Amino acid sequence: MKFCTNCGLQVSPEISFCPRCAAFIPPALPSSPASSSDPQSSPESSFHSSETEAAGFGPIQEHSQVSKPLAYEAPQNGNEGIADVQKVNTGYGFEVYPPTPAPIGQLGTQAVSPTSASQASASGAFPQYDQQYNQYAPSSPQQQVFLPPPPPTPSIQPVQASSHMPYHAYTQPTSPFKPPRPRRSGMSSGMIILCAALAVIVLLSGVGLIVYATVVHPAQLHAQATATVQAVQTSNANATVVANTQATGTAVANENATATAEAQATAQAQATVTALQAIYTQAIQGTPVLSSSLAGQDGNNWDQYQTTDGGGCAFTGGALHATLFSQHFYVPCFAQASNYSNFAFQVQMTMNKGDEGGIVFRADDQNAKFYLFTVGHDGTYALYLSKDNNHNMSIAYGNSSLINKNYGQANTLTVIAKGSTIYLYINKQYVSSVTDSTYTSGKVGIFASDNTNNTDVSFTNAEVWKL
Repeated sequence: MKFCTNCGLQVSPEISFCPRCAAFIPPALPSSPASSSDPQSSPESSFHSSETEAAGFGPIQEHSQVSKPLAYEAPQNGNEGIADVQKVNTGYGFEVYPPTPAPIGQLGTQAVSPTSASQASASGAFPQYDQQYNQYAPSSPQQQVFLPPPPPTPSIQPVQASSHMPYHAYTQPTSPFKPPRPRRSGMSSGMIILCAALAVIVLLSGVGLIVYATVVHPAQLHAQATATVQAVQTSNANATVVANTQATGTAVANENATATAEAQATAQAQATVTALQAIYTQAIQGTPVLSSSLAGQDGNNWDQYQTTDGGGCAFTGGALHATLFSQHFYVPCFAQASNYSNFAFQVQMTMNKGDEGGIVFRADDQNAKFYLFTVGHDGTYALYLSKDNNHNMSIAYGNSSLINKNYGQANTLTVIAKGSTIYLYINKQYVSSVTDSTYTSGKVGIFASDNTNNTDVSFTNAEVWKL
């Protein structure tokens, strides 16, 4: 068996690296047989000792029982020397050191002469200590023993020996380690007085803090809260007064603004009505190009025909009647000799019975393309755009108090067409206007419409003014 030279772990002979500390373990050297009769063949036997060696390991001296040293066999060349090493248990592992040689002449019972020690050192029997690599290097490659250097000790005393001895012995320190004296425990009288004074100060500070926290500070907080509430109430009262004043001013301003806006709107409406009324007044000035009482046929060649239901266009009782007895139909009566573009067309209409009646303008009667201004018995009016016999659309619609809704009462209807603008008047008062350029010129005429009731409408005093 062999041991790790670093930590002292016992390992098998074939192990080369320590499994505990990973240090390299040199191989065990074979031992040469020694004769018991030759005292010079085993001089190391005199150095086998079980005495306790002092192992220097820092400032505290630790002692351990020295185990059996690892034998070092010198080459079998007859040289003499010291070949024992020491394995010391330091408490942290095992350290292997070279043995301490005995003085010359006291190696067992056989004396070692300086001459023989010198010859052994010169011949390489003793391993030399290499200061560079911290190990003992044997003189021959067969002597592969790697030993770490001995740990430092407080003092190293060489053995009185011949100058030819290659080793030094390590001895225990001459003076033992003395622990420091323990200090005296306890406090001085000055320190006690100081501590008592500090305790009194701390106690008084605590009492003052308690008084402040329970009496003084709550009173301060209460006073601050009271002042804050009073300030908030005063601020709210002031804000309320200001808000009321502002609200009053705002209300007055809004009323004034509303009144002003209404006045402006009224003025604008009046101005607009005045302007629109001026358009009517200006349009009917002068001599009309068409003027017919519609008491009978004249040069305008008004339509006269009878429908299958017994209605149609006919002069009766000094007026041109448009009569219809079929629901959802209308019957027009055109002045075939007329054709106008920009004009004012006016006629008097009397509802005798039924639903609606009105005037036709810018008409293409062969293709049923024209505008129809209609006034109903229910007080409504409308402007329709007829595209054919089956399709028409409303482009203006409304209710007017200007309409006489009673049967037998006359309503004067007027249309002013100037370019794409069309103005509508009932009883010579403006009611609406539109902009449409679908039709620009055509015939004028009158019509009656039956929505749900048989209708008969009579027309008189037809007039046209060119614009």
